[in-house]
Amino acid sequence: MSLLESSTTAIISTGTQTTTSTTTTSSAENIPTCQLKFQRIVIHGVNSSNIVIRQPAIVADFNNDNRLDLVFLYTKPNAVNVLLGNGNGTFIVQWVLLQGSLNVLSSITSGDLNNDKILDLAFVDQYANTVNIVFGNGNGTFGSVKTLSVGNGSFLQGITVADFNGDTYLDIAVANEYQNNVRVFFGDGKQTFIAQTTLYTGRSSWPNAIAAADFNSDGYKDIAVVNYYARNVGIFLAYGNGSFQAQQTSFTGGYYNPVAFNVADFNSDGRFDVAVLYGSDNSIGVLFGLGNGTLGSTAKFVLGDKLITTEVAVGDFNGDGYLDISGSTGNYTIVVLVGNKNGNFEQQVIPTFDDYDLPIPSAAGDFNGDGYQDIVSMDQWEGFLYILLNTGQCYPNKTLDTSTPIHQ
Repeated sequence: MSLLESSTTAIISTGTQTTTSTTTTSSAENIPTCQLKFQRIVIHGVNSSNIVIRQPAIVADFNNDNRLDLVFLYTKPNAVNVLLGNGNGTFIVQWVLLQGSLNVLSSITSGDLNNDKILDLAFVDQYANTVNIVFGNGNGTFGSVKTLSVGNGSFLQGITVADFNGDTYLDIAVANEYQNNVRVFFGDGKQTFIAQTTLYTGRSSWPNAIAAADFNSDGYKDIAVVNYYARNVGIFLAYGNGSFQAQQTSFTGGYYNPVAFNVADFNSDGRFDVAVLYGSDNSIGVLFGLGNGTLGSTAKFVLGDKLITTEVAVGDFNGDGYLDISGSTGNYTIVVLVGNKNGNFEQQVIPTFDDYDLPIPSAAGDFNGDGYQDIVSMDQWEGFLYILLNTGQCYPNKTLDTSTPIHQ
């Protein structure tokens, strides 16, 4: 039986509301804070030069041993890289060969898509115009590929999962660059998806990243996209029944196109904000949420050298309860923007790499069980994968608060 039982379009959103925003450029606030330190561990058996670099690593427990694992998309045909955590910062590296005809995999996410309390993987194939699902076995392995067709003329660049229609089962939303829309597949918790919704992002907008979060605090998961050519963030507010309001857009500021984003609460006001990574520029912009589905002013933080990455890692790296942002620059260094409660940041260079290394932060998590947030980093030139273990020297003497929501 095909996963796609019906291709009927349920709700179509065609209108767009635009919100203007003010951009403030800063070289990061000079706030004296403790210098972060990390210990670098090389993960052998992984050639990171073949990892899809625009896609952050998936961090979750895929074999139910209460230790964080990693999943990477790989440029090798029909394969993903699964790293099963040992709980001490090291990993067992294994390949998952995906059965089926796949072309170019561009984005991946995870969630329990068949309601069996086991994590599954969903990913998009750019050129085959398909969404693909592999259901987890609970031990770090996965079953055969199930495919959803998006239609000819598509070019898929982002994927996220959430319950968009209130039936408690996870649904799938994908960003479709060429057709300037978002497609939503509704799941029934039984490995089938029975309907679609199409949300339009605007002419020549090119949505290239997508996330789900509750931007207006009504208890329903909304959809946010980064529109590359339109240079804005678009938010579709959900009604909770599978339908959405027209897109509300917020200009990301500047002359550079946004290539990636992270959704989280960066100023501790209980509202979701958006951190945007600009292509061909040396800055990260943070758009602060107003709690009504729109974004306010943009704080743009100049890192001092040209960015070489198309992704960032977000986590609380000093244990103060406020989120930090990790990126990399053209002088072969990792930079952390250390955040405070007001959404301001101090720039810190992490002296962990040698000359001519090309570190790209990909994700954050506690990989050795010490309560400190570590960083996953890839070196695209040398082909190495690193775990940067946080020494925790900047953590206060209190339990780390991990309740701050992050949506990547």
